[in-house]
Amino acid sequence: MAKELNIRQAKFVDEYLIDNNGSAAAIRAGYSPNCSKVTASKMLNMPAVKDLINKAKIERSERTKIDADFVLLQLGDMQKAMISEILNDDGGLKDISEWPDVWQRMISGIDVQVNHDGSGYTKKVKFMDRTRILHMLGQHVSVNAFKETVDVNVKGSLGERLMQSRKRLGSTRD
Repeated sequence: MAKELNIRQAKFVDEYLIDNNGSAAAIRAGYSPNCSKVTASKMLNMPAVKDLINKAKIERSERTKIDADFVLLQLGDMQKAMISEILNDDGGLKDISEWPDVWQRMISGIDVQVNHDGSGYTKKVKFMDRTRILHMLGQHVSVNAFKETVDVNVKGSLGERLMQSRKRLGSTRD
C-alpha cells in the first residue's frame, strides 16, 4: 500500500503538474529555496509522488484529449503548411479570416504600424519558427531523427583485448 502524502508533498505534486519544474514546484509548495533542487529530486523519486503525478497526467490527457498523437499531428500539420495558402495572386497576404486554421495557429505575433503621413498602415505577421517545429518532431521517441548512434563491435573477451593492448604497448607484465 502506498504511503500517504503529507500536505506539502501533495502541494508539491499539484505545483509540479503546472510546469514540470521540480525545483520551482518545491519552492511553491513551501520548501526551502536553498534546497529546492535536492528536495525536488527526493520528491520525484518517492513512489507515492511518482504514482500521483503519473495518474494526474493520465487523467489530464484524457480530460483534454491532448496526448502525444495530438501534439505530433499538430506539429506535422504546421510543418507541412504551404505559404501559398495565405497569399493572394499578387503576393500580398489574404485577410486572416481566409487563412486555414493551421496558419492561424502558427501566428506568434502581429505588429501594426500606422504610416507617418497617416495614409495607411503596415502589418507584420510573425510566425512560429518552423525549424523549431521540425526539431520538436525530430525529438519524438518514435522518430529519433536527432538521436546519435554508436556502433560498438566487440570481438574477443576482455582479457584477450587487454593482452593485445599490452603487447602493442610493449608491456611484458602479466
